[in-house]
Amino acid sequence: TPRECRGNFPAECGRRRLGVWAGVVLGAATLTRPVIQFFPLGMALAAAALEMLPRLRSGDDGGRWRRLRGAALACLLGQLLIVAPYVLKNEICFGRLVIANGGGAALYLGSDLRRGGDEPPYGGFNYDTSEHTRPFTHLDSEGDARLTRVAAERLRAYPWDSLWLVVRKAGRFLFGNTRAFFFPRR
Repeated sequence: TPRECRGNFPAECGRRRLGVWAGVVLGAATLTRPVIQFFPLGMALAAAALEMLPRLRSGDDGGRWRRLRGAALACLLGQLLIVAPYVLKNEICFGRLVIANGGGAALYLGSDLRRGGDEPPYGGFNYDTSEHTRPFTHLDSEGDARLTRVAAERLRAYPWDSLWLVVRKAGRFLFGNTRAFFFPRR
């Protein structure tokens, strides 16, 4: 058995192994839906926020936080094993450190404060990505990069409104809402 599996916490090795397999599944999901490529960033931000909680930092949680952190790192490692070859290929071939094009459009549309981060038809709008991508489309590398820049400028200009948008969208996703489904009702 591996060295970390010997000792007082044999279940810890099982958690890490499960974490790696969960990461492999997450990596496969990332390849089918590239917007998931932002998940590790969210996981890192959540871990940083949890790290700030005094009870967890003081170490009186019975080691649960340490084990959870180990499983989360194992999950990220599993995802990296699947995704890294594609990211490196895209960097070598296209000069972009991404899994696939389309992340810029997802970030642009998802951070639009006028629409509440929803797809444009929910608010009676049309897709306006071409205003920023012409003569390219949102799936071309240059068009995707342009949408990413516009979204980043928007996030820098309205950081608190954007953070509140994320909280509202998470609530709608977790607890349901008539706007939380894929297609608007007519």
